[in-house]
Amino acid sequence: MIVEPTPERDPNILHAPFTEEQVENLNLYQISGVFHPFTCGGEVHSGKPGRTMLIATQQQWVCPDKNCDYTQDWVHSSMTNRSLIEHSYRMNNGRELSDDIDRLKEMLQEYINSFK
Repeated sequence: MIVEPTPERDPNILHAPFTEEQVENLNLYQISGVFHPFTCGGEVHSGKPGRTMLIATQQQWVCPDKNCDYTQDWVHSSMTNRSLIEHSYRMNNGRELSDDIDRLKEMLQEYINSFK
């Protein structure tokens, strides 16, 4: 049985809707390569093997595959912490996140487009 996290069980859980700033930070968290991303429960999407990385929107997490309707409406609050993402990125890559932000956003868009 899968038990969804709730604020009652874990006060560090946030539920949608998410702010624009939270969405940006969540997607940077996903694409940064520093953390294990939230993924869809499906095994194969559009002929692509492996787990599909979820994309944050203000309403919820979504799977980018148009053939999949998986959504998720919660996050760990630390996933929205820009300072934590920046620090972890710096420690992992020896570079500032701000130096690579445009490249990471392009990578995210390319990833989303690969499912169209």
